Formats: sequence, structure tokens, C-alpha cells
Amino acid sequence: MIIVSQPRYLPALTYLQRLHFAETFVILDNVQRQKRGFENRNRVLVKGKTKWLTIPSSSSSRELIKNTKIDGAEWVEDHKKKLEQYYCDAPFFSADYIDAYYKDLENIIEEFEFDFTASITYLINNICQILDFKPNIIRATELNNSEIEEAHGPDKIFEIAKAIQADVYVSGLNGREYGIKDSFAKSNIDVKFHEDLPDEYSQGDHVFIPHLAFFDSLFYAGLDETVRQVKKQPILQN
Repeated sequence: MIIVSQPRYLPALTYLQRLHFAETFVILDNVQRQKRGFENRNRVLVKGKTKWLTIPSSSSSRELIKNTKIDGAEWVEDHKKKLEQYYCDAPFFSADYIDAYYKDLENIIEEFEFDFTASITYLINNICQILDFKPNIIRATELNNSEIEEAHGPDKIFEIAKAIQADVYVSGLNGREYGIKDSFAKSNIDVKFHEDLPDEYSQGDHVFIPHLAFFDSLFYAGLDETVRQVKKQPILQN
């Protein structure tokens, strides 16, 4: 079972769940960044409203993800301070989680020469370590496959699944409109769709807002509940 997805900064619970149950999780780094997407940003809760935290990029939004560069490392300390400011009154707040997620990140950014995907993959592994599991992550470009590089849209996803010799490919529900099933129609690879139904938890006196950065669940619902949500049995549709 494989999942293919762009990298995510401050991923939401659904993304982490997919990381947990995928036998192989392929980071799709040979496509352009999505305009106003979630590759380098996500939302956090501030007094009942959402606010974006964004990694600055020195690359064009039309650049391939694999070639995208981070604009410096000064933002790291700023994001850490903002997360503490926004969530310090939440019932399960602990600065230790923030420190664990961003551990040595400034050095990692410089070590990888400001490579966006390498830095995000490092962060993804950090949050998975906090939640006590180790995902099997590879980058699409590491497959070094010409058919993958030449394909576009859902056909690129199919070529990745074929190269890995997957028996099942799991897509988000929006893959139905994306044409995923058409690309896999003549293969023996089964296609499933992950139903994204995160359980609600209390966010204080505010109406619940889903799909926020994982820190929201950690600080409002606690580590045990966050782990339960991430590791619960996924609902897969045909």
C-alpha cells in the first residue's frame, strides 16, 4: 500500500495518519508547488480564528518542489515563539513538543543548502518520532525513473505506484475528481480513497475547526488523543 503526496509543513492529523498506515509514503517532489497550497504553510488557531505560519521561499512558486529553496533560517525561531504565544494557555501545552519538532532545524537547513524537501522531510520524521512511529518515506525523484519524470497529472502517480510495484494505491477523496481511477484502470493496482474524518476535540470556547497544524491537537487534546487519532484504523472507500 502506497501513498503519494506533496511534502507538508506542520501537517494536519489526516496527513500524519496516512504516513502511519502507508507501507511506502512517496513525497511528490517532481511537480510544481500548488498555488496557495500547504507544502510550506499551515494554519494554527489564534483566539478562535486561523492564522497561517509560512516558511519563506527564495524560489518562484512555479519552481518544482525538488528545486525549491528556503529563504534563510531566521523564521524558525519566529515560528517557535508564535506557537508558544498562540497556544500557551491550551490545556496540554508543552514547549517540549515545539523544541522536539524544530530540533536542530537551523543547522539542518544549512547542511542541506536550504533544500526545501530535505528540510521538510526532516520535520516530518520529527513529528512522527513524537507520535512514536517511523514512516517509510522516499522521494519521487529518488526512484530515478524516466517514465515518472515524463508523466503528468494522475499518470505520474500511476507511474510511481508501478515503479514501486504497489498492490494498492490510497488517494484522498479529491482524487475522484482528479482522474486517479482512469489512470489506474488498465492495471492490477487497486485504488482506495481515504475518508478524512478527524474526530472533534475541544478547542476551548470556540467552534471546532478541523485540519489545523498537528500542534493544535497536541495542545488542545493532548498527546494520547493525538496518537489515537493518527493510529486509528483508516476508513478506505472503493
